[in-house]
Amino acid sequence: MRTTYISFLFLAFIQISYGQSDNLKQARRAFASQDYTQAITSYELEEEKSLVSLKNLADSYYYLGESDKAVAAYRQVFDQYQSIADEYLIRYIDAAKQSKDYALANDLATNYLGYATNIPHDLVDGRKLENFELAMVKGAPGKSAFGPISHQNKLIFASDNNAARPIFDRTKEPYLDLYIADISNDILSNAELFAEDIDTDLHESNMSFTPDGKHVYFTRNNSKYRRIGNKRIGVLQIFKADLVGDKWSNVTPVPFNTNRYSVMHPSVSKDGLRLYFSSDKPGGFGSYDIYVTNILADGTYSKPVNLGPSINTEAGEYFPYVADNNDLYFTSKRITGLGGLDLYKSVNNSGSFSQAENLVSLNSNKDDFSMIIDTEGESGYISSNRDGNDKIYHFIEIED
Repeated sequence: MRTTYISFLFLAFIQISYGQSDNLKQARRAFASQDYTQAITSYELEEEKSLVSLKNLADSYYYLGESDKAVAAYRQVFDQYQSIADEYLIRYIDAAKQSKDYALANDLATNYLGYATNIPHDLVDGRKLENFELAMVKGAPGKSAFGPISHQNKLIFASDNNAARPIFDRTKEPYLDLYIADISNDILSNAELFAEDIDTDLHESNMSFTPDGKHVYFTRNNSKYRRIGNKRIGVLQIFKADLVGDKWSNVTPVPFNTNRYSVMHPSVSKDGLRLYFSSDKPGGFGSYDIYVTNILADGTYSKPVNLGPSINTEAGEYFPYVADNNDLYFTSKRITGLGGLDLYKSVNNSGSFSQAENLVSLNSNKDDFSMIIDTEGESGYISSNRDGNDKIYHFIEIED
């Protein structure tokens, strides 16, 4: 009996050891696939976490927007280990801001930047600010809806509503489709899929029309994944479709797409001569930058040009939108921002963009992104997850 009991304990130990090993493999596979929910479940089962496990656990919390838990996990990383890459510190700072722990964020940012940082005071000190009032748009289908664009008195946006689509590991919701809906008094109605040839089993989002309404550009992910570091990435690409009769067809990728990096978030200038987009192509300022290409008379494109340091930083810039007056609105996750993604504006001075400024009254400590604004610059729409999920908000400028 004693021998059997000892043998059983030994067998149990072997099973637990193998279980931990299998669990760690599962955790790392889930993290590489951006299935952060499963990664968290698996990493939390580890009693003794390595540096890699702690960093991946912190990142998983961060990418799922669980900022309080991300702060605690990043704190463990930096308390227990030395020589941690700056990218983790930057996410630590952002997680602190998203948790509204600006004291911690300012302390970390001051040490990183080398000068005194006081967020949010620095963003409003001495500035004359545009003052906007926001209201959530109701009636959008799905758990998340974002990337609004106005077209023929309707609103087009991306949503995870379509249950016929595959499930995306990262969100556990269906892949994104583009929807079109009536909009009245900040309420959406009669929402339906935008176009059969455009909406597929892949992600589609962020659309922009040419001025004549006969062509449209949009973002779609590549079905082929590539490995970057320890993650499997499906790069994003820009596609163009033509209006033939009353149907959108001739869906084709733009020629500057590639499988090596993402090209996404198209925005056509109001004269139809330029196409702005975001890309992490090599040679930029870091992460994603905003580029512009000329749309030539024969339908081809000039070589994309980086918009330079007045717009782009090492933090990453996304979701460009060119207003009717050619001012540029975009999104960035800068250390000196309020937290998460923030909205920025750059004034176009005869083709040269001014140093971008944070649109403080539109931003929160969470992700605020993908903005459009009307001709007068007095109202428009943004996307934000300030209430937990990506939603569309209507804003109106109000008098001081």
